[in-house]
Amino acid sequence: MTVTRRVVPLSQRSGDWFFVLAFSVFAFTSFFSDALAGLGVEFRPDSASFWNRANYWYAADTDPYFLTHPVHLRIQTFISGFVFGPFYVVLVYAFVTGKDWVRLPAIIYVSAMAYGMLIFLGSEFLGGLPPTNFAKFAAFNFPYLLAPLMLGYRMRREYPFSEPRISIAWRGEARGKRMVSTGT
Repeated sequence: MTVTRRVVPLSQRSGDWFFVLAFSVFAFTSFFSDALAGLGVEFRPDSASFWNRANYWYAADTDPYFLTHPVHLRIQTFISGFVFGPFYVVLVYAFVTGKDWVRLPAIIYVSAMAYGMLIFLGSEFLGGLPPTNFAKFAAFNFPYLLAPLMLGYRMRREYPFSEPRISIAWRGEARGKRMVSTGT
């Protein structure tokens, strides 16, 4: 008896479309928002850059702390833009193609992201410049805590994208010929 693994197609893993969509959006925001903040770009309403103005639009009436660029937040957004951003692309690829090898990196990511988000949220809410528009702040930021926690749950099995395929082989005689049969 031989046990191999069969990738369950994405079309049969309908809940995984959530992760494909979430991590695609996260990759986009990492590259176009967090990378700028991590590099210390000052967000202004009159900037020639669309992404600069978009970040300012978010922060001006929602997240004044984000506009102050404290050092620890620059470090966190730099990591998000240049480490997590590329990893989101890897996650999307792994979910679409059903790559079980992503499980351990995903669990490491979940740990790092949960830790980082707790520091970020603590700094935001316990610091001197708390969010001024909670609903908008929550809509833009809480998915970065909730989706990784959901990913951690999704990665709980050793093989998150495949299932065993058992092949049974036996040898027998039929009409004087040696036969090998495999079943599925």
